[in-house]
Amino acid sequence: MYLKGRYLLLLLLALAACTSCHNDPVETRSIASPTAIASSELISIDSLMWQQPDSALMRLLPCFDTDCKGARFCVSTATEYNRHYAHLLLAELLYKNDCAQTNRPELQQAVSYFDSLVRQAPPLRRGKWDSKHKPNSNNDHFFLSARTHYINGVGYYENDSAVEACAEYLKALEIMEERFVEKELVGKKARFMAYAYGRLGEMFEEQLLAEPAITCFKQALYYCRIEPTSKYGISKFLYCLGVQFDIAKQKDSAAFYYDRALAYLPDNDNIHYRDILTSKAILDYNNGLCLDSVIKDLEHVVSLVSDEDEKTTRFLTFGNILFESKQYDASRFYLETVFEQQEDISSKIVAADNLCNYYQMKGDSVKANRYLSFLADCTMTEIEKRNDASKINELFKNHMAQKQEKQAEEEREKAVNRAMGIIIPVAVVVALCVFIVVKLRGRQLLKKQQTEAETLLEEKNYQLAKEKIARQREKEKMKQGLQQWEEQVNALEKALGQQREEAEKRREAFMKEAICCKLNDSIRSQRITARNSHEKYVSFTDEDAAALKAAVLKHYENFESILLGKYPKLSHDDLQLCQFYLMGLDERQIAVLQNKSYSAIKKRANTLKDLLGLDENLKDYLIKFSSFQGLS
Repeated sequence: MYLKGRYLLLLLLALAACTSCHNDPVETRSIASPTAIASSELISIDSLMWQQPDSALMRLLPCFDTDCKGARFCVSTATEYNRHYAHLLLAELLYKNDCAQTNRPELQQAVSYFDSLVRQAPPLRRGKWDSKHKPNSNNDHFFLSARTHYINGVGYYENDSAVEACAEYLKALEIMEERFVEKELVGKKARFMAYAYGRLGEMFEEQLLAEPAITCFKQALYYCRIEPTSKYGISKFLYCLGVQFDIAKQKDSAAFYYDRALAYLPDNDNIHYRDILTSKAILDYNNGLCLDSVIKDLEHVVSLVSDEDEKTTRFLTFGNILFESKQYDASRFYLETVFEQQEDISSKIVAADNLCNYYQMKGDSVKANRYLSFLADCTMTEIEKRNDASKINELFKNHMAQKQEKQAEEEREKAVNRAMGIIIPVAVVVALCVFIVVKLRGRQLLKKQQTEAETLLEEKNYQLAKEKIARQREKEKMKQGLQQWEEQVNALEKALGQQREEAEKRREAFMKEAICCKLNDSIRSQRITARNSHEKYVSFTDEDAAALKAAVLKHYENFESILLGKYPKLSHDDLQLCQFYLMGLDERQIAVLQNKSYSAIKKRANTLKDLLGLDENLKDYLIKFSSFQGLS
């Protein structure tokens, strides 16, 4: 049994939101530039921020008073450098103390100021000198510039500007990756990289972009292993990866990361532990675990919860699983509690959708319309989120492409350096030989040796130039191939989308046929389980069978002929069973229609699967078969 895809996705995002990987800006070292010296008071506050952010904020606030009475540092009389540094610290401390940014104009001025310092610095030289690289005196400027972009992105995000926030986070990463070699990304810098990649991962998670979210969370986990963001940091990033693999239907990978996240938890008395247990329970349910066992696990999680907001989040999981298990009345209490008490919009949407369906089935149009109205109001917001998702994904793709291009350029430079490391010593040796020959054999022999040396160098230079041209042509060829591949993929996606849309319309028309409505209504009125299916009775006459067959031929006129063409051994009973599956019925419902036991229908279904040579679900196969076999 499987939860609907959108319910699972929103549930996992709601759970991940309970312990979203909170990213704080990092501490700076004292500035060692001869033209820009940081105040010792600001450095001290910066250091205190990492142990006691509330105390650091109280210590910093007097620095912004007009007269600065009692303060050892005053922003109004500070140098330009320290004024911008103070506003950066204020924005960071407001964020750490869960307060909105009140100095956004000043912070954005600090962004421009520190960027100007970065632009004045020479570019970082990479290559064989990486192992001997010494810290640049401008490194602190680079780090502060990255911090301003990061915290500016936080401000954009708090003002619902997701695209601008994403651009700022990517700029912060770009500065760090361009201005520091990998061995320098340790300590606070590694923590900063983990925070930035973690924030990006959360943004992609919110925009339902699993692939870039996985990429970012893996990078965040890499840097968190170098310098943990907190005692729960590694576990949280492992859990975030598990959620994304769960959304992407990669269940084995999801289970692996959930288990690893549990293993890295230092204790169990925390929300992370409860989130992981809940996600594992949902995964077990989707893998076919007994509902009673899953409910028992979820009840255990709820018993550990003391916070009311968190409890409503857990209720959403209860309500949706019960709803999907057709225990509608039992699910109503949990779903209504979530809708009335939960502030998270995604959770309210899931609850409202199920409640709308519930009251429509009950015939209560007044209550159904209440939830339908709420869902309609959310439609525009969801469209805007999808637009943001497209822009954010494009920003990330461009960032990754530029990063890969820079890495490729660095590799080419290293290759040239290695070649020069061979050519130059050879040239030196040849020159020495020529010098010795001049002394021993005179000018004539010297001229000959010089000519040979020049020829060798020309050949080497020609070979290098030839290789460079070949690499350039190969790059252009790969670029053209990539463009053609993208065009083909886009065309294929469009064709598949049209085919799916046509299949959905055909199936919707088929399900609206009188015989399908009749059978579905009669089945829906029965409370069916695997044990009591043979005790229930719904009249399914020969006229009904003929009508069902006619409805199938009307909407899928080649259904039986193609099936018999591929599997000529199918009997009349097998074809009728296929018709029931095409309606979306399961074995329990078919058993009721044919007044047979569930085990008999299950056995017959397994026989049919063997005859068709299937490993997948028979109902899913037949529905896909009807959609993509060119049936009309």
